[in-house]
Amino acid sequence: MYSPSLRTGSRGFSLIELAIALVIVMTLLTLGITAFSVQMENTAVSVTKKKQDIIKDALSAYLGKYKRLPCPDVLDAVPNVVGRGDDNRTTHEDVTTPCSKDFGVIPYVDLGLPRDVALDGWENYFTYRVTTDANASLDWTRSPPFAVGKPGKLVVSERNPATSAALVRLTDPTTENAVVVLVSHGKNGLGAWTVQGTRNVPPDATANPDEFENADQTNVSFIRREITDIAVPTYGSYDDIVMYMKASDLIAPLVKDGSLQTPEATTAQVMADVVSRIIGASMSASPTVPSAGQVVLLFPGGVMPNDGWGTPLAYNATMGAISLGSSGPAFTVRSYGPDRVAGGDDVITTVTAESLKSLYAKANITVPP
Repeated sequence: MYSPSLRTGSRGFSLIELAIALVIVMTLLTLGITAFSVQMENTAVSVTKKKQDIIKDALSAYLGKYKRLPCPDVLDAVPNVVGRGDDNRTTHEDVTTPCSKDFGVIPYVDLGLPRDVALDGWENYFTYRVTTDANASLDWTRSPPFAVGKPGKLVVSERNPATSAALVRLTDPTTENAVVVLVSHGKNGLGAWTVQGTRNVPPDATANPDEFENADQTNVSFIRREITDIAVPTYGSYDDIVMYMKASDLIAPLVKDGSLQTPEATTAQVMADVVSRIIGASMSASPTVPSAGQVVLLFPGGVMPNDGWGTPLAYNATMGAISLGSSGPAFTVRSYGPDRVAGGDDVITTVTAESLKSLYAKANITVPP
């Protein structure tokens, strides 16, 4: 006899139950994919910043060894192509000649780095911008000469918050503009050079003006901002990662390990040598303070040597012939200091008539009455 209480088996899922289960599964998958995507982005950012630190250390070490920084590896430089990892100059491998351009990719071979370090977390090349100058004394990429305290030209500013019309300067316009800027063009890669040797289209100047600024080869300004996919009003989305290096950032470790002197120490050493040569010249024929024209002939090329900030020293004679009655300043040698113009930071060495007469006496030079 059939009895309902003895039914075997189980009822199936209803359509509603299946739909609910499917929604739950899809939600979990979406959350998982989103979390994975965020984790991947964070990893790419972290990898990018670590590589920038490695490049910074390599640039400092290169500077300590060669007393210059390498030129960028440039896309259209002849006979080189982007990605070969060597610096490109107007005359290939002649380090006394200027860079082909001051804007390109990392010359990783010259820096002794594997190519992978020159690529950011999204496998595009870092953009490398370096300070150059028509004056070789102020050009960070040419040898010789080298001055520890010569200035950078690159301006880095921060926009915070992302909607702010005002920019905050991160580099000092007088003495501490950036010497080098490294830019990762982020996830979108706009404006970056690729491993295929091509360059991605630049950011749109209207939709993404801050990213456009970082990819523009015609200026020396860069902008840092918080990374965001949101196209904020006026300034758009932003995913660049900008690292900058001032002269002090590059020089400090080299001064610490003794590879280089500070600008102040270099200036003191150069001034002492100049003063010694001028005193020697004053003793050569008669006790007479040499003129400016006579002093420059004491140095190669008829040019006064540079101080530690890359500016020629200045000489001023306040006396001519020295007599027994001479007193007061006889001549001065001046460094114009970090700001490179006459002012309160100048370093001045003054040599008096009294000190010259004392030296003449020791050298048995007769001083006229």
